[in-house]
Amino acid sequence: NLWSTDEETGSITVTESGTYYVTVTSVCGRQTSDTVHIELYPLPDADAGNDAELCNGDSIQLLATGGVAYSWNNESLLDDPDIQNPKAGPPAGTTEFIVTVTDDNECQNKDTVAVIVYPVPTATFSAPDYVCGTGIADIAYTGSASANGNFYWDFDEGSTIHSGDSIGPYEVSWDAEGSKTISLVVEENGCSSDTTTGEISVNVIPESDFEIVT
Repeated sequence: NLWSTDEETGSITVTESGTYYVTVTSVCGRQTSDTVHIELYPLPDADAGNDAELCNGDSIQLLATGGVAYSWNNESLLDDPDIQNPKAGPPAGTTEFIVTVTDDNECQNKDTVAVIVYPVPTATFSAPDYVCGTGIADIAYTGSASANGNFYWDFDEGSTIHSGDSIGPYEVSWDAEGSKTISLVVEENGCSSDTTTGEISVNVIPESDFEIVT
């Protein structure tokens, strides 16, 4: 066999579009020729979109471009893996979605998008049921956020913070008796907790009154 590429093998590999011919010589010396036209199409420019971040429990609409047909992996996390823009509901952590894009020439290419899902922090805290007078209450955060979060405390009217900031712990007193409401909202990685509230009673210190009888 003698190809137009000057190769003398039974088959050749081509990397450019064009017409190729081969001349075949039999053991008897007879020759015959044939031609074939090869058209090499470029791969589609597959794009799965930009990486994204969201909070646990939220969903995100993916969007791929570059072709006429689309197929995504992680089918169980998508409402429809065979459309251009499925809705995804990944769990906490990082999930990579790979899309296979097919163009008009039935050529395929792939791209990947990463979705990072952050847990929603909790806003629980511990505090005593009561304090006496202007006594100090020790209040400590017991939720799931790290010290890098944002902590929005409200210790009610008449409160004085003796120590503590951000995640705490805190030492707090009040200037008047009665029921006081402590509230906390925590935000981390753009995810906000529900508001947690707790009641603490500021009790009056009893006064003793007596006389000595002789």
